[in-house]
Amino acid sequence: MSLEYEAFLLANSMHRSNILSDIKLLWKSIAIDRADFLAIYLQKPSLKRAYLSYYWVLYAIKIARLLNNLKINFENPPKILDLGAGPLSATMGAALFYKNLSNIFAVDRDVNFMKIGLKSVEKLLNVKLDIEFIKANLKWFSSSWKPKLKIDLIFIAHVLNEFGNNYSSLEKKKKLILNAINCLSPNGVLLIIEPASKTISRDLMKIRDWIQDNEQAKIIAPCFSGILKCPLLVQSKFNWCHSEISYNRPTDMAKIDKLLGLEKDFLKFSYLAITPIDSNRKSSKLRIVSGAMNSRYSSKYYVCSQDGIKTLSGYRNDISNSFVDFRRGQEIDLSV
Repeated sequence: MSLEYEAFLLANSMHRSNILSDIKLLWKSIAIDRADFLAIYLQKPSLKRAYLSYYWVLYAIKIARLLNNLKINFENPPKILDLGAGPLSATMGAALFYKNLSNIFAVDRDVNFMKIGLKSVEKLLNVKLDIEFIKANLKWFSSSWKPKLKIDLIFIAHVLNEFGNNYSSLEKKKKLILNAINCLSPNGVLLIIEPASKTISRDLMKIRDWIQDNEQAKIIAPCFSGILKCPLLVQSKFNWCHSEISYNRPTDMAKIDKLLGLEKDFLKFSYLAITPIDSNRKSSKLRIVSGAMNSRYSSKYYVCSQDGIKTLSGYRNDISNSFVDFRRGQEIDLSV
């Protein structure tokens, strides 16, 4: 039995309503209006259960895979700060990747949802986490949530999009990010993860340029820290930087997907990995920023480089299968 299906069964026992109907309603809320979705699922027990049954572990797996791809490693078990933690998806992702964690600080307005998530994490992974719950609104002063010790890894996962997209909300996002950066240990990492939609991703690209201009931290992924302006943002208003990780859906969950009429072939998201300005962590090299553009005899990708957007192309009979199978957001090295 897969971890996802175990979570599905565990969550199914939490409420008497039809779980497939609840998941469909939750999916509609996420796909159509994410701001309304937050208000709905935090208030309705049936939709909290739907989130835990279907999206929760998938988000955790996405975060674990991203940590692995970015090679965000530490000498000792990392201290974690999970901002806007919800049911601890990001914390669970860290637990899946690192196995051992040190202190964990989880911040959210809904402490009960964090407690439900903790029970599920500890049961599914058979672990005991050293965690402190902090009830706070992230739009308020950082003194309401800031830990006293420096943090190795901070998550702001699926949080910024809930702030809105006007000027006032952008300033609140910047304030939260700066406060989070100030909590980092010398070689720590702030990982911001957002949905892969065009509007939300372009908003994150603008934040990326602001961080670059601010010079209080450096971007290590998905782009070069030395590029002043995001080339995709400058190139066209129709482009947006996001990533996808190939994922083999477990058979037991694929059956659920079929009943729902949904597909989960890729884990899609936009993100920024940020570290203190004096950190010794290195930034990305070349990264694929498009899907495959295939013709009858050739394949082509757009690549983000230190010199801007470049084209990587080749004839099908001259290129390897790995070229054809590049994923959007994948880091590549053309020197080998």
